[in-house]
Amino acid sequence: MCRVSCVVCRVRPCVVSCRVVQELSYVDLCVFHVLDGIAFQCPEEWAAAQVPLLKAFHERIASLPAIARYLKSDRRFPFSGTGPIF
Repeated sequence: MCRVSCVVCRVRPCVVSCRVVQELSYVDLCVFHVLDGIAFQCPEEWAAAQVPLLKAFHERIASLPAIARYLKSDRRFPFSGTGPIF
């Protein structure tokens, strides 16, 4: 996860540092989805992981108003743990 943290920091430093983002990219959403899946599948490991930039990135994306509404809506398919991704 440290390698992913370095990549996210280089590609989207404005998101990681929690500054205002003008445009959310598909890459941001894909990385968020992967991190969200890791948090679902491996909650203890995610909590113990020393990756503050990735955790800040995940929290920042989840807190965006439109994303937060979607995550709470019934339109979001829950992770099943048996799917091809999560």
